[in-house]
Amino acid sequence: MVNRIADPMEIANAVCFLLSDEASYIDGTYIKVDGGSMAMSVKIPPRVKPEENK
Repeated sequence: MVNRIADPMEIANAVCFLLSDEASYIDGTYIKVDGGSMAMSVKIPPRVKPEENK
């Protein structure tokens, strides 16, 4: 995680990419420009050990 507020130019760069010919094959997806904060907010449940046969 980057741990800072985005510079407006970082958002503009993502928009410019999506408007460019290089992104011509991209269709119907979300591009998150959030510095990794969304990835860090996902809660992964703790691993549960399988019960031993009794």
